Amino acid sequence: MKDFEIDQYNNGMAYLRIPDFDNTGMVKTAFTTRMGGVSKGPYHSFNLGKKTSDSPLDVQQNYEIVMDTLKIQKLVSLDQIHSDRIIEIKKENLPMDQSQVTAGEGDALITNERGIAIMTVHADCVPIYFIDVKNKVIALAHSGWKGTLKNIGAKTFYKMQELYKSEANNIKTAVGPGIGYCCFETGEDVYERLKAQYHYMDDYSRKVENHKYFINLKGLIKKQLEKIGFKDIIISKDCTMCRRELFFSHRRDKGITGRMAAIIQLI
Repeated sequence: MKDFEIDQYNNGMAYLRIPDFDNTGMVKTAFTTRMGGVSKGPYHSFNLGKKTSDSPLDVQQNYEIVMDTLKIQKLVSLDQIHSDRIIEIKKENLPMDQSQVTAGEGDALITNERGIAIMTVHADCVPIYFIDVKNKVIALAHSGWKGTLKNIGAKTFYKMQELYKSEANNIKTAVGPGIGYCCFETGEDVYERLKAQYHYMDDYSRKVENHKYFINLKGLIKKQLEKIGFKDIIISKDCTMCRRELFFSHRRDKGITGRMAAIIQLI
């Protein structure tokens, strides 16, 4: 299985895509980078974070660039709260006169509607992409350590099962760019909370000085997905904290930074 690959357009926008997903002919995928937008200062240049202190006009122009470049007519996002709340998107529940819609509070989206792009935003937390190739259903989850503690990846699949009779052997999954094992250092409290939930935590962490731990968040998410029967899992090698030229990082930039977007759409 191929890793995420980068595409760059004449307008300067660069984003990663998932070839194994796009090659099904059923979806288009994206994970935006910080390249190709109009934001300034610490948000330079392609910030899609509406909750940041960036200029709202610049952020809106960045949204217009991504929608124009990816040929998106309707883009649905969330008010993300590090939860395990999952929202189903149906066309009849969306306002007809808005091209950008916030679906409410939550951290995962599911739809079987063609022509509606679903989106989560990230600046170290990990995106999880799903496509049910049999039933033509897509989903997207935002999984930082809190979402991973709540097992939002598995719960997103369970909701796909409930709503659309999805089966694990028909689903492709991709764990996108996020903070890597190399950089995700936590205190003992975070490690202990994860260890209490996942007995195999020591396989995905290492202790260092001063009661600190490095956590392999992407590896832990992959393990969660494998335990519910997923085999077709792509893991991005990109660490958002390491690759300053390509990604925003909340941790590296001490909270004053932009957001990238994970996007998937049935076509």
